[in-house]
Amino acid sequence: MMESDSDSLKGTIELRVGEQTTRLQATLPRGDVELGAVLPVARQMTEAVIQWAVADTEAVGKAISCRAGCGACCRQAVPIGHAEARRLSALVYEMPEPRRSVVKGRFEDALARLREMDLLQRQADLAAADTGGRPPDYYGKWCAEYFQLKVACPFLEDESCSIHPERPLICREYLVTSPASECATLSRDGVRRVPIKASVSNAVRKLEQDSGMGNWMPLVMALEWTSSQPAERDRRPALGWLRRLQHLLGRKSETGSEPDIAPSD
Repeated sequence: MMESDSDSLKGTIELRVGEQTTRLQATLPRGDVELGAVLPVARQMTEAVIQWAVADTEAVGKAISCRAGCGACCRQAVPIGHAEARRLSALVYEMPEPRRSVVKGRFEDALARLREMDLLQRQADLAAADTGGRPPDYYGKWCAEYFQLKVACPFLEDESCSIHPERPLICREYLVTSPASECATLSRDGVRRVPIKASVSNAVRKLEQDSGMGNWMPLVMALEWTSSQPAERDRRPALGWLRRLQHLLGRKSETGSEPDIAPSD
């Protein structure tokens, strides 16, 4: 049930995945908007899914290993879509100087390293050729080579996420019960991911693909990509975006065309 005023809609959004259901209090902009306008609600959905996963994990006697100060996973290729790329770019340009220039410099250094190893062009070629029926290891070699470069996320500071409230959806979904040392080496046999019932990050990127927005990109491309792209032409009522997202999550979030940011069990 949503209530409206001149600027926004406020009310309850139902999230149902399998047998589990929760209700989220949400505020949405009125009128036709870009997909990025509903990212705050997508984050709420992600947190709900993660709460279910953590409860299930702890119920069988396992503990989550992830802690502030452990940035072992922050050197992986983090896949994001257009909406998150635009939001992260806006976040950087909202930073005061000299912090803005420092963070922009990290993005530039990361891209230079990837170009040196030809990883950006190869990622673009893989994404363009991906029709959705990829085998499990379709991006495996690319992701492994990216990880070997040890390129830190531009937002990583003192081994912690400096934009934690604004971190990408897929980062929120990445939890492990294995020691941090396993993530630091990206051990396929040693990394024990916490299973989640549905991936909101995958559903958002699937929604973008269905809307003709293209494929995923590594997070380090966000600033460069956004600076070269006009605003999204696909604008819909916020509730329209959310209903489609709810539908995808109800189908347990089709994988779409993106790599996992670490090997799963």
